[in-house]
Amino acid sequence: ATLALYYTGRSNANGLTLGAHGVLADWAANAANRSQRLTGINWQVAGMGAGSDYATSPAATLDVTGAGGAWVELDVTELAQTAVADPSQNHGLVLLQEAASGSVVYSFCSEVAQAAATPTPPCLTGHEPKLSLRYHLVPPAPVKITFQRGANGYTGTQATYFDASGSGYNASP
Repeated sequence: ATLALYYTGRSNANGLTLGAHGVLADWAANAANRSQRLTGINWQVAGMGAGSDYATSPAATLDVTGAGGAWVELDVTELAQTAVADPSQNHGLVLLQEAASGSVVYSFCSEVAQAAATPTPPCLTGHEPKLSLRYHLVPPAPVKITFQRGANGYTGTQATYFDASGSGYNASP
């Protein structure tokens, strides 16, 4: 699983390491703020606390480099696998500064793309964050149905079975 973010720029040349942490509690986008995660329900620590509101260790990190105007990607496979394994514990992720080489402001586009004068280049439609998932479906175990003379109304002369996995049928005397 990959989370792609459009990085528009930074305030100076100082570096940034971005971390993706799993959120540990339910929250609602239309109610969450610095103090509350849901209407009338506070975060354990105002502004979200490590170990109480989000996982202490990041599931993914990324050193953001360059002047901006480009996509950056975090490998969030661990968070996606956790969400699939136990959907009741999927509360999303929070992106945090893990390290910086001095005071700096980095700008990324959000789900609301705005063609504003700043940041430069502006966020445009198509610059929204993108979560890409790669998965494979495990085929179900084959179901073998055997028809024998006299069983379930079968009147044939051979023991025949059909393999419902799609690999065909077999007839044996």
